[in-house]
Amino acid sequence: MIIVTVTPGIRFAESKADDQTRVATPAVANIMGSDYIVVGRPITEAENSIEAYNRCKKDFTEPVTDEEEIAKAKEFINDLKKRVKSSNDEIHTSPNPVEKSLARTQNNKN
Repeated sequence: MIIVTVTPGIRFAESKADDQTRVATPAVANIMGSDYIVVGRPITEAENSIEAYNRCKKDFTEPVTDEEEIAKAKEFINDLKKRVKSSNDEIHTSPNPVEKSLARTQNNKN
């Protein structure tokens, strides 16, 4: 079984949240280890949708070095920790949750 992570509610830092209660930038989703992102209005309502798409793709796929984006990601993760509880009362976050899940699966088979 392969588990993937999908982050909805993607917005650029300067964008309005609109009806989303929790939003993340493409870079924050990258830092959180998301495999895929869901982006709607920041692209469809942009003056230049192709440019917005390319910016989103670049922000999501390139390594993040911007300290402000890294701080936003940490804040986002801390907010999630407050809101979400797993069966053992803690949220599990890692740089690559898919690899962590696969490692657990392999350990359970042995």
